[in-house]
Amino acid sequence: MVIYNYDNSDRVIEKITKTWSMNDWENYWRELITYFKDDLIETITYQEWDGSWINKRMEKYQWNSINLQTEYLIQLWFDNSYWYNSEKYSYSYDQNNNLINNLHTIGNDTGWVNDYQYIFTYENNLLSQWLYQYWGENYGYGSRWLNGTRMIYDYDDDGRPIDETQQKWNSESSQWINRSRWLKFYNNLNFLVSIHIQEWSDSYEWQESTLDSMVYDSHGNKIEVLSANWDGTSWLFNSRALYNWIPVTGIEHKQPPIISFILLNNYPNPFNPTTTISYSIGANVETGHAMSVQLIVYNLLGQKVATLVNEKQIPGRYSVTLDASQLTSGVYFYKLIVKSENNKEIFTAVKKMILTK
Repeated sequence: MVIYNYDNSDRVIEKITKTWSMNDWENYWRELITYFKDDLIETITYQEWDGSWINKRMEKYQWNSINLQTEYLIQLWFDNSYWYNSEKYSYSYDQNNNLINNLHTIGNDTGWVNDYQYIFTYENNLLSQWLYQYWGENYGYGSRWLNGTRMIYDYDDDGRPIDETQQKWNSESSQWINRSRWLKFYNNLNFLVSIHIQEWSDSYEWQESTLDSMVYDSHGNKIEVLSANWDGTSWLFNSRALYNWIPVTGIEHKQPPIISFILLNNYPNPFNPTTTISYSIGANVETGHAMSVQLIVYNLLGQKVATLVNEKQIPGRYSVTLDASQLTSGVYFYKLIVKSENNKEIFTAVKKMILTK
């Protein structure tokens, strides 16, 4: 059983987990939450029940003037007397508020020690590469950053990702070596119709690996996903997902209402492991013009971790549930992108959510 307590602004300030023992519910775990402003969390204190609440862990968040996160600090309760700095993530941004650096450091008795970092670069405000580097001193290579892996992104003229290539640094030859790549293909309606995953072979060429193919109906609804593996000569289909859509009928409007473009706060937030995200697609409901809608979840590194919606939708109100059981605790962002029939972006919004496990 989980009990939530809220402040006057309907924000969660306490979350108590209880377990059933014998004939009663007993305290097990507690989270105390404070806020910087609005829905931006400042601290989360985790406590365990042992006759009284005992400190275990604290997470601290820092934000800049435009509500972008600049630091995520983890402290552990040590020797039942003080908070010990365990690890820290520091974030910096460019003039367009794009994340350009994520630095991870480890705390010790003397201060902070570099561990690893991600460096992000952009072209035309689109992510063109992220680079992972690790601190050499931790591995006996001196006080310098060493290349690890990188991902390179390529887009078409409409700004759609068409090639995502992962490479690994070879320190012996001092060059980047291909590993995997994701090729994405779209139809003339801007629908993603296939994703080809290829692996770099020992013969220094790309070889097919897996394939996902999507099929849509005349209304732009995704109705089928086919998955296949390459056996060296042909594709072997191994799974198929079918989607059924039921049209809504019998609804009449004397004066069709106008719905605004709105991305609402997810609920609950913080959450574990599921939360609901609601949004509205604007325009006159009676026109029925479908628009391209994407709802994407990103981690703090700017990496896409889930695509909740990627289809044509008519104006209206929608809700979708995120199941984050496979994700780790932390801060995530969800972004709503709406494009018109001619692929012009007409609305975009981003909100933050926190997964606590």
